[in-house]
Amino acid sequence: MKRKRVPNVVYSQQVSELKQLSRLELHQNRFVGSIPDSISNLQSLSYLDLHGNLLNGSIPKSLGDLIGLFSLDLSNNLLSGSIPRPVIANMKNLQLYLNLSNNLLTGSIPDEIGGLEMIQAIDLSNNNLSGSIPSAIKGCRNLHSLDFSVNRLSGQLPASIFPQLDLLTSLNLSNNKLTGSIPQSLAALTSLRQLDLSFNQFEGRVPDGGVFRYLNHSSLQGNPSLCGSKQDIPLK
Repeated sequence: MKRKRVPNVVYSQQVSELKQLSRLELHQNRFVGSIPDSISNLQSLSYLDLHGNLLNGSIPKSLGDLIGLFSLDLSNNLLSGSIPRPVIANMKNLQLYLNLSNNLLTGSIPDEIGGLEMIQAIDLSNNNLSGSIPSAIKGCRNLHSLDFSVNRLSGQLPASIFPQLDLLTSLNLSNNKLTGSIPQSLAALTSLRQLDLSFNQFEGRVPDGGVFRYLNHSSLQGNPSLCGSKQDIPLK
């Protein structure tokens, strides 16, 4: 079902009766209210896109029953609460996209995210997520793009995750509270072309080689305790 712009309405329970539906795109409308538990009735669904609405409440755990999903986009809504662990744990078939960005989500990033072995892009940016970046993310071996920017993530960046993420082309961890040194293993990612670590609390020397040879100055700014490997990189 393709999207059709509609007035300010509650997401209809009747949608959940379309049990043979494989693709549901209702993005950029004015749906309000919560995502109903009955969405789990759509067992044939492979693509779900509800981004750009006014949906609120928590992400229903019943969403985890849609084990055939290839792509999930709930971004740009008013969703709150934590990311349900059962939902992430059951979505092992996600291959294209997990986008929960620009919501009001809180809590930590569940370790179960490491079970998304085939996922190509994860975007959890612009929420209120806290805690550390789970080392389990290294299980996402097919990951090309990862965006955790504009949250409240803290702790050190686990160096062990990057040797496993050798397909990564874009990494954005800016505007968090990450500490410690920048792992040298980041420089070994030969596919990495876009990196933003700005406005954290990193310290120590900027790694040499790899993506760090041609980083824009803005990608490291806002980390006053870093010492640049290039003297012209402004870090404050």
